[in-house]
Amino acid sequence: MAKIRTASDNYKNVILSTKTDFTIVESYKILRTNLLFAISTTKSKTFLVSSIEPYAGKTVTSSNLAITLAQTGAKTLLLDADMRKPSQHKIFKLKNNNGLSHVLSGLKHLDCVIKKEVLHNLDVILSGYIPPNPSELLGSKNMQTFLELIEKAYDYVVIDTPPIGVTTDALTIIDRTAGLLLVCRYKKTTYDMIGRAIEMTENVNGTLLGVVINDISQKKNEAYKLSNKHNYGE
Repeated sequence: MAKIRTASDNYKNVILSTKTDFTIVESYKILRTNLLFAISTTKSKTFLVSSIEPYAGKTVTSSNLAITLAQTGAKTLLLDADMRKPSQHKIFKLKNNNGLSHVLSGLKHLDCVIKKEVLHNLDVILSGYIPPNPSELLGSKNMQTFLELIEKAYDYVVIDTPPIGVTTDALTIIDRTAGLLLVCRYKKTTYDMIGRAIEMTENVNGTLLGVVINDISQKKNEAYKLSNKHNYGE
């Protein structure tokens, strides 16, 4: 769907801003446009972002895609459903003292865990504490009810999920969403790995919305200079 260039595996300066290199901003806008076309005919406007292996860039892709959706004026929610290795709180510099795991466990009400207006038009729900049974929680009736509630409240819901090549967490809820955006890393993710991800998605009646390729080297040209300062994480 879009080719996004990145530099390193940390969370420093990863959020799109007025200081972000033009080519990176445009890459996310292209990704947003392609994604909106992909889900335009779907009933649900909730979608998952995952990768096959760790450190492919799915977390930063989730956050910046949510930001670009919010920039259109749409009420957007970013949900960190990676209850094994959560990272959205690091990106947005928030305390992960409550979140999805608390709601699914019945410890908190939904309204208590929403981080309102983290950015304009963008709310965030963090993962909460790391539970011993994340797959079971995501596959529970509580999760189904949770998804129904947030879909009514938001125009778009972006869900950051664990890598599907490591755990099946994302696959337990994919059929309740518009589908999965698969994030790959150039020269790291193989065709065989992508093929396996497609097969896993089809086996659970899920939809693959598209593929994002990160960390592609591009030559400088006369029109634009590419920046090495936009970093990537999980």
